[in-house]
Amino acid sequence: LEDARAHAQSMADYESAIDAALGEAQGLLETFSALLRIAQVEGASPRAGFSEVDLSAVTEAVSDAYRPDAEDAGHELTASISQGVIVSGDQELLTQALANLVENALRHTPAGTRIAVRLQDSRESGPLLTIEDDGPGVAAVDLPRLTDRFYRGERSRTTPGNGLGLSLVSAVAELHGARLN
Repeated sequence: LEDARAHAQSMADYESAIDAALGEAQGLLETFSALLRIAQVEGASPRAGFSEVDLSAVTEAVSDAYRPDAEDAGHELTASISQGVIVSGDQELLTQALANLVENALRHTPAGTRIAVRLQDSRESGPLLTIEDDGPGVAAVDLPRLTDRFYRGERSRTTPGNGLGLSLVSAVAELHGARLN
C-alpha cells in the first residue's frame, strides 16, 4: 500500500494494490483463525462437548463436497464408506480435520491423481479412516515434521497454504484418541 501511495499513477494501479492487500489480509485472517482453532483444540478438556457423531455421514458429506473441486482439478475422488460408523466426538472438528486431509491431497498432487477416501469399521480396533492418493508422495525428510506448525515441505512451498492444516488434523486426532499414520 505504501508503494501504491508513492508510485501509483492511475486508478488501475490503486485498485491492483488494494486487491493485493485484501488478498494478503485474508491470508493473515485465515492463519490467525487456524492458530486460534489449534489452541482451542489443544486447550480443550478431553471430550468436553463430545456427542455421538455419525462418522459415515461426515465422511460422505466431505467427499461429496470436494468431488466437484477434484474433478475441476483433473483428479478422481472416490469414496468407500461403511455405513453406521458412530463415534464419540466433536462433529465440527472431525469435519474440519477430514476436509484438511482431502484439501491436502487435492492441493499437493498433480492432475490425474486418484484420491480415495475410505471408512471401515473394525469391531476389534475401531473405525479406520483413510485418505490416500497415488500422487508423488511426501519426501522422507519431510515426514517427521509434517504436523509441525508452519512447516511446509520443499515440494509444497509453491502452493497456497500456511503450514497449519496438518497441525490442526494432528490436534483433532489427539483430542479424539486417534492416531495419524
